[in-house]
Amino acid sequence: MPSRSRILPTALIVTGSCLSQTASALEVVAEAQYTAEYTSNTLRTETDEIGEWIHQPGANLSVGQDTAALEMDVDYSYIRRIYTEDYWQDDNRLTGLAAIEWHALTDRLDFFVNNTRTESTEQALETETQANRQIVSTTEAGSRLRFQPRTGDELQFEYLFRDVNASETQTDSQRHNGTLRYLLGLSDNRTLIAVGTYSDIEYEGPFPDAEYSMATIGYQQETGTLELEINIGYNWYERDGRGRTSDPMYSGSLTWEATPTSTFSLTGSRMITDLGSGLGSGDSASENTNVNAAFEETTGDLTYTQVLGANTFTLGGFWTRQEYAEDVPLTNTRVGGRFGFQRNLTRTTRMDAYAELSNNDFSDQGDDQDEIRAGFRVTHRIGRSLNLNWGGRYEERDAETTESYEEWIGEIQILWTFWGARR
Repeated sequence: MPSRSRILPTALIVTGSCLSQTASALEVVAEAQYTAEYTSNTLRTETDEIGEWIHQPGANLSVGQDTAALEMDVDYSYIRRIYTEDYWQDDNRLTGLAAIEWHALTDRLDFFVNNTRTESTEQALETETQANRQIVSTTEAGSRLRFQPRTGDELQFEYLFRDVNASETQTDSQRHNGTLRYLLGLSDNRTLIAVGTYSDIEYEGPFPDAEYSMATIGYQQETGTLELEINIGYNWYERDGRGRTSDPMYSGSLTWEATPTSTFSLTGSRMITDLGSGLGSGDSASENTNVNAAFEETTGDLTYTQVLGANTFTLGGFWTRQEYAEDVPLTNTRVGGRFGFQRNLTRTTRMDAYAELSNNDFSDQGDDQDEIRAGFRVTHRIGRSLNLNWGGRYEERDAETTESYEEWIGEIQILWTFWGARR
């Protein structure tokens, strides 16, 4: 990672501390952390398992502001991974997000800029080790012009520039997006939305540029117990010198509070996308390819949450299919289920646990992968500024042609809030 990754957190902390003294509406939280993690299989191999300790000192910074003219949300985390064995080199990780929106003219003109940094695998078929990890940084900047043709309606013209930069793979791109959006207010809680989007995509490296466009009509409704959003339309993707890919698309979400203690949520989508469009499922831990390529992604997710006293249970299932349109042999289907549990053990102690079973079928590669992930974490709040967290997790992967592995991980973490109040 570049040296600026190590400098940025300190600079942000100093800047945030100064701002917090001059702007009463600004909230700044700065934390120092240390995590000691033991893994039973650092190489994630089926044979010759090797255990080691991984030390991870780091820092967190959160900055928030919400006024009539300015909205800001900054949340970054930096860690230094120090390996006690000689199989991996020590590395740095800076991840998080920053979003700033300035309402230059109230209800008329907005300017916005944001950045997200996620740690991602380079190849989804391979196991997630240091040799298969990278940082993907996405930066956006743009403006939105808004008009109100009549009461309850809004017409929006939006320009967005997006820069996607991956630290290892050849998936960098720059995009110029133009969007025309009309919001028709049917009532106080029901809205009809028509959207047209055009994107000019410049891929870096030897990849030809592309054009992407989408037209949709959508419906939104929000009541006391129900939130509903449905979008249907068509999208097109065309690479220079290659054929056009076009298909119907849809996306939808439903959240229903069946009772004061139980909630159902359902999401689904189908669209043409690629690694930097920002339109897909956003599964940053599963890039699936190390080249720029378009694919049709279909997703579905169902979640049920139940609160019983001090306990919260979550049960869900998910399904994702990615079909590549440019002869990239990485078409894959992922299906699975998950379970979550949360309980406040005392006023200052909480426990979280989870389990997930999934199957990844890479049909073009002839590889079928069964995965199990489970773990728990206990969080103790000690006073106003200190947290002690500890837990463990288990991961297993049974693959037909790629690497299988089994791994046990235990960790203990100290988190010290030395500026501000932790939210």
